[in-house]
Amino acid sequence: MTICRQKLEKEPGNVPSLFQLGSALFNLGQRQESIDTMQKVLAIAPNRKEQAEPFIEQARAKLKVKGEPQPSPAR
Repeated sequence: MTICRQKLEKEPGNVPSLFQLGSALFNLGQRQESIDTMQKVLAIAPNRKEQAEPFIEQARAKLKVKGEPQPSPAR
């Protein structure tokens, strides 16, 4: 994740890095940040819809589950 964030500091619109970061955040349970990141992917590269939307849908579904704790963002 650190490498993706460093790359994005230099190139904020780097779609592969954004996608990788979004999927890593999802896997770490940081659902809202994953959604936000995947939405950035879609804003820049709408052709990534088939790849990004499943992450967004699953993250939203998990956020709706009551009692699921949200881990603090690792930085």
